[in-house]
Amino acid sequence: MAAADILDRLSREQSPAGFLAGRFVRIWSAALADGSRGADEFIDRTWRQADVLRSAVGAVAADDPARASVFGDLLDMVLPMTIIGRMGVELRPFGVPGVGLSADARAAWVNEGAMVPLSGLKLEKHPALRPHRVSALDVLTRKALQGAPGLDRFLLRNLSRLVAAEIDRGFIDPANDGSGAAPTSIVHADSGFPTTAASGNAEADVATLFEMFAGSWPDARVILHPLTAVELGGALRGSGLDVRLGALGGVLAGVPAIASDLVPRDSAGASSITIVDASALAVALAVTDLSVADQATVVMDDAPSGNSTTPTGLDASGQPLVSLWQSGSVGVMASASADWQVRRAGAVATLTGARYEVAS
Repeated sequence: MAAADILDRLSREQSPAGFLAGRFVRIWSAALADGSRGADEFIDRTWRQADVLRSAVGAVAADDPARASVFGDLLDMVLPMTIIGRMGVELRPFGVPGVGLSADARAAWVNEGAMVPLSGLKLEKHPALRPHRVSALDVLTRKALQGAPGLDRFLLRNLSRLVAAEIDRGFIDPANDGSGAAPTSIVHADSGFPTTAASGNAEADVATLFEMFAGSWPDARVILHPLTAVELGGALRGSGLDVRLGALGGVLAGVPAIASDLVPRDSAGASSITIVDASALAVALAVTDLSVADQATVVMDDAPSGNSTTPTGLDASGQPLVSLWQSGSVGVMASASADWQVRRAGAVATLTGARYEVAS
């Protein structure tokens, strides 16, 4: 194998998550500024996976293999930032009905010559996961995008964080009832899973939470706010339980704990603590778009009111409009689709109003 081939292979294997997606954004900005010549020159300087990048920029369909590689690279940035990714949930495809167990099953010890009893295995169909779109859009000057070294990955990293945070918000916020664009939260009151108010006694609350849980213990994960994790860890100090909790999560009585500031916490500091059977979760998540444009008009507002289904006339709505072309700016948008279902009874349990005082 030639030295150049060895270097190219190593670059493919060692490229960090976001490398392709960041270069994709930078190449598009070069193409917008200088035409195809500018894009080609930048690709030539970007020797890592240059063939994939050249194909991705020229692709029209989102499912083109090269474009799919770029989208998959961005997903590799988004997924580890989400609660779902940190739980180790295996992703499933959209549009495919699922099958799960509707009753407990077990094998049996059988005497010689005796009949083997039925295991009691029963299956039930679950509806297919369907895509719910979540997007992040940012606008910056073309000069900034072209000039600052590393800005492409910096921009993609922050867009990824925004997308991941919104996925987490939809997933774990009990106020999300599914009436909007996001799938219903797994902890919404209508989800059918047990919920009880915390007593304020840390040991008693942990016992209550675990008693409500009827999922698989090897796959159990606790989800809580970072400050609640700090409080609970301090309150359980000296309890004799296996507790190693801090702002980054840890372990609660032997169960891995995931801390996320997307778990709601009220003004009094009260929050929820949820235990989830990760093996009972069916999740589909995919990056569906990464695009760069300078020929567009953008509503510079974080809550735009217009849409293409029922147009409201953005020019008369009082919201600020900016022409990207006229202002020498570029819009970068990242979009993902997600859906989730809990496919086993007793797989989620929640304590509400949890707040603990740490003894000095």
